[in-house]
Amino acid sequence: MIDTSESLNLNNYVQWVPVHVRISNNQPSLFLANGITRWQNSIVDLTRQGVRVRAISEDETYKIVDQQGREWNEVPATIDMRFLAAALRLAEIGLEGVRWEFDEDSLVLIGKDDESLRNVPLRGGQHLAVNWFSAWRTLYEEPHVAEVLQGADDDEWTFLGIARNLEQWCDEVEAGVENAVVPFRSWAYSNDLYNPSVSIAEVLILYDAFLYAEEKQFSKVTALIRDLFVQFSDAYILVGPTDPLLQDLGPTPFGHGITPRVAVHGNLLKTILDQRHLQFLPQPYVAALVFFLTLAVMLSLTGFNTGTHWRWLVAPFILVSFVLFVVLLFSLKDIVVPVVAPLSSGIAATMFVVGLRLWKEESQRLRIRRLFGTYVAPDVVDLMVEAEEDPKLGGNERVITAFFSDIVSFTSISEQLSAAEVVELINIYVEEMTALLVREKGTLDKYIGDAIVGIFNAPHDLPDHASRACYTALAFSEAQRKLCINWSSGEKRFPALVCQMRTRIGLHSGLAVVGNMGSSQRFSYTMMGDCVNLAARLEQLGKVYGVDIIVSDTTRRDALEREPDFVFRLLDVTRVKGREAPVQIYELMGMKSHLSEQEERCIELFEEGYTAFEESDLLKAKELFLSASKLERRGDEMSPSQLYISRCNQMMDVPI
Repeated sequence: MIDTSESLNLNNYVQWVPVHVRISNNQPSLFLANGITRWQNSIVDLTRQGVRVRAISEDETYKIVDQQGREWNEVPATIDMRFLAAALRLAEIGLEGVRWEFDEDSLVLIGKDDESLRNVPLRGGQHLAVNWFSAWRTLYEEPHVAEVLQGADDDEWTFLGIARNLEQWCDEVEAGVENAVVPFRSWAYSNDLYNPSVSIAEVLILYDAFLYAEEKQFSKVTALIRDLFVQFSDAYILVGPTDPLLQDLGPTPFGHGITPRVAVHGNLLKTILDQRHLQFLPQPYVAALVFFLTLAVMLSLTGFNTGTHWRWLVAPFILVSFVLFVVLLFSLKDIVVPVVAPLSSGIAATMFVVGLRLWKEESQRLRIRRLFGTYVAPDVVDLMVEAEEDPKLGGNERVITAFFSDIVSFTSISEQLSAAEVVELINIYVEEMTALLVREKGTLDKYIGDAIVGIFNAPHDLPDHASRACYTALAFSEAQRKLCINWSSGEKRFPALVCQMRTRIGLHSGLAVVGNMGSSQRFSYTMMGDCVNLAARLEQLGKVYGVDIIVSDTTRRDALEREPDFVFRLLDVTRVKGREAPVQIYELMGMKSHLSEQEERCIELFEEGYTAFEESDLLKAKELFLSASKLERRGDEMSPSQLYISRCNQMMDVPI
């Protein structure tokens, strides 16, 4: 059995062992005195004489006296004793006149000429670290005592067979029977290079056979057994229990399997004899190692101006090199360098830097995405990011609703403002209108001066793209009205012409090509096609008809399928520039639930007048248009009713 240090052995396996214990108190003296007393009473027949021997304390001794006060023996009251571990005693074998000297840091074996033979470093003046040279292993199954007594029924000779039929085995060996010799020849070779081990039962069986052979003068048997014991020549023999019932088993640093703890004595003895003592780094050095390893890892990830891919390989290289260096240092110099703390610190530093860089890159990516989104529609940016490939020139054909808006008489407005005021005005206007466009899932195509061009149903699918475009157009008009009120009554006041500013809008739904268009050096996500041209022409027709929002018949029908509450007024069937086929155009008046009675009456009169105009009943049409013009939103200003009155006059050849 061997004692261990519970405070130093943090793991289950034995690493620190107390190699000596010093006792300096009265307990050993008291035990010795009581033992002498019992011994005296047992060997001296004083009881028949009525005399009893007892131990009494007197000054610095324990005296053993009888009832008459006669002194029989004495023991010092305090005994200074030092008990040495078995490994220390074994290290003295073969040396004469040696002694151990002790101090707080080491234990030195002094020879008879006062030279230092062994130096054993200690921790806490008592504990020695065991240098485990190898794992415990054996290739031989140890026989159980019951099996030895019972014997074996196998045909081949075994140790159990020898125990059962010792005389027969000796006779066969002496007679030269090969089967009696071959099974035991390998026993003479070490089953473990570092820790050869055999069962004590096997040794005792062979010893009994040796005694019997000597008695019978069997030369071959005695020669065989001597050869078998060659492996123990000039060796330290340690005898220890291996049965789990004796509870002297435990794990080792080489694994957590069950190992006889007699191996602790063996490795402790090797540590002392070979002077291969483990050397541990002091705590300040460990702290410095943790600091510099962490610093090196962090510098490798942040400080070197190398390529991104190479940079990520430097930190793992440093950590792997550190582990290899620690293993090499331990293997060659028996220097124990902590691995967990520095390695954990290095890994933590790596994770921290990687996390920080990922956070920065993600922040930078989001920042670039936001900045890019100010030049390209955010939906387009999302589409490019999700595609995980560089944008390419080209587009695809799809049904969209093209949206064109323009400020009425912006040139006249600009003449009344300074350049800075024009920029301020446009920024306020564009900020407000763009937000409304994006709110309805529209994609901003471009700004053309004061004009805003948008796309609905690209790049993402919007089944209700026509109705969304109509909602956006109405929201533009409402936002324009509120802006004019703020400009006329707010802290920042603009001229009256600015406060009367209006926006014309043209909408058309149809096939168009949508995608990245331009050159390889610079391109933009935009739309092209007849659908786009028609929407731009409709916006311009708003000036002719005196309305704010003009939509094509295609857009009207698609919008009403999704939202029947829209109110449209047929304006005309006309040909636009660049298009041969006539187009039905409508004014988007608003939502039915929001129209006033005056507006509803105006629409009713205008539609009756338009029907009469189509039937060439010009007098009736003119009369109806005159009635409708009085109910128009802008009164005497240019309106669809005023336009048709002019047309009626022209057709009747009546001067205005």
